[in-house]
Amino acid sequence: LEDVLANLDPDSLSARMRLVEVYQRQGKIDEIVAQFREMVRQNPNDLGLQLALARSLVDKKEYSEAEDIARTILRELPESGWANYVVGACLLARGDYEKAVMYLQTAVQALPDFEIAREQLALARRGGTPETATATETAPASPGEAEAPSVPATPDSLSWQVLWQQARFDALLEQSGELLESSDEPALRETLVAAALFSNDLTRAQQLAENLPADAPLRAFLSALAEKKPEAAIEVFDTWTETDPARAILRDNAYGFALMLVGARGRALQELSECYARAPENVVALHNLAAMYRSARLPEFAGQVLEKLLSLYPGNRSARRVLLRILVEADELDRARAIAELTYQLYPNDAESVIDLARIYRVTGEVNLAQSVLKSALNAKPENGPVRIAAARVELVKGLADDALRTLEGKAYETAELTAASEAIRAFALANKGDWAGVTAACEAVSPEMRSLGLHLLFVAARIHEGNPDAAGAALAQAGDIPWARIAGADAVAAALGRSEARPETQEFVNHL
Repeated sequence: LEDVLANLDPDSLSARMRLVEVYQRQGKIDEIVAQFREMVRQNPNDLGLQLALARSLVDKKEYSEAEDIARTILRELPESGWANYVVGACLLARGDYEKAVMYLQTAVQALPDFEIAREQLALARRGGTPETATATETAPASPGEAEAPSVPATPDSLSWQVLWQQARFDALLEQSGELLESSDEPALRETLVAAALFSNDLTRAQQLAENLPADAPLRAFLSALAEKKPEAAIEVFDTWTETDPARAILRDNAYGFALMLVGARGRALQELSECYARAPENVVALHNLAAMYRSARLPEFAGQVLEKLLSLYPGNRSARRVLLRILVEADELDRARAIAELTYQLYPNDAESVIDLARIYRVTGEVNLAQSVLKSALNAKPENGPVRIAAARVELVKGLADDALRTLEGKAYETAELTAASEAIRAFALANKGDWAGVTAACEAVSPEMRSLGLHLLFVAARIHEGNPDAAGAALAQAGDIPWARIAGADAVAAALGRSEARPETQEFVNHL
């Protein structure tokens, strides 16, 4: 085997996997497992060899060891197609069909030519029931009767219980209206309330909780939070007990979340960790642990928790996006780029995946790549608001102010946030062209509370360029407290506008202003 690999490509994962298939057809599974074991022993850090060993162990039906190897790799590379295949195949062999679907789905997306994964995904979706041959299946298919390729499951095709279990709160809340119309289960509304709460959308949580029973613990908990009474919120859990396992998961996560809000992070860590240990198939506790670590400014730990979550449910795109932000903040740009590129390959029609990848390219200075990705997305969906804004931002970075302004034109934006982002980019593009009256109009189109610090300062600059110092002072007042010391040269502007005392070394510049 080593000789064959050396003559092909010693580092080629696809070559290794094809050799596994060849040996399997020859009935030499024991031999290839033994050889891969020895090669892994000699090269313990070679993940490709480990994956090949895990794949061969699946063929040998040694599922426990194969799954252990694959899950270890998934903690480091949650997007690995082969690792997802191995875990999915092991779950399928155990009859855990629902979980198997998630892993095999990711494997099929990452390995579109691997027919075995596609067949096993179909089997898992049928609950392990073999496909029965029918007259139409045995007869030659006409061109119009060819079987459609297997389509990976989307959040819309998953039950609300599965979305909750996988902590896919964004998808769960998007479907809340339809779900509530089609079901009157009390547990559904409570779950939606918790999903909104754990998404930090207290207003949405309170709206959803209005139809809960008056004595529902969640209502009392939310009321205490709304009244800013953290102690009262914690006291709710003194009398809130559950015997049903599913409701206990919700209650325990709410308790851990409450402890996190009052700053009792040690107790929150213990509560959420125990909650996850009691029900490891439900990753809501992992979502909340990651949020706690982020709030505590411990991005490394938050990232580790999210990687664990993704190793279990790689289809959780919101968790991928949070992990991406953490990696960018930690300056781990190579890993961030790898995850963003793979996510884009898996979900090329998802606007947020496109924007995330373009953002990574922009951060790494690969602006042309960012522009290319966004242009392709706009060609497919020219009226997509978030993509238009992202594309205009990249064009502005490249100094293409006219192109940015043209990209922003079109269908009205769907939300106030998107409209504000559009006007902000328009303002900077017009400033690039020296159109200060246009800058003023664009800035005024954004309410003061929605302006970024940069847009506030640009508004001030526009008023100064117009020769209207009083209006510039008023624009500055709308910005509130500004950290002048952290902005190069800004303290001189503040002094010129009477907002602070001039430093001796900047006095001449202040007088000039």
